[in-house]
Amino acid sequence: LGISLGAATVGRFSDGEVTVEINSPSLKEFAPDKPVMLVLYALPNGNNIRQTVGKNLLPGDDWHYDIQHIGAQARFLRAAITDRTIVIAYLEAEMKSWPAWRRKHGDNLLPAIVADDQ
Repeated sequence: LGISLGAATVGRFSDGEVTVEINSPSLKEFAPDKPVMLVLYALPNGNNIRQTVGKNLLPGDDWHYDIQHIGAQARFLRAAITDRTIVIAYLEAEMKSWPAWRRKHGDNLLPAIVADDQ
């Protein structure tokens, strides 16, 4: 597979409780004639968006950068699934815990977050 690094953060929104970062192919690689597949990715407990995206570790880097690599997974999916444009919404709970967020807010806000991201 020819994997491209051409991706862009096209939006970052926060209401203080949830941060949503939208990752899309770069303008050069975005295919407006293809349907969009929106992937909602709720971050794992304890991680922020940058850590979940991942990177090549350097000595002294936090280990959280080396466990999910959703950035690499997104590049793989974009190379493997070519009949649509893949856009990913990273969802980060302010408390870095979706179970704690749900205890505080219940489940009623979840459909609204999804609807707002569409």
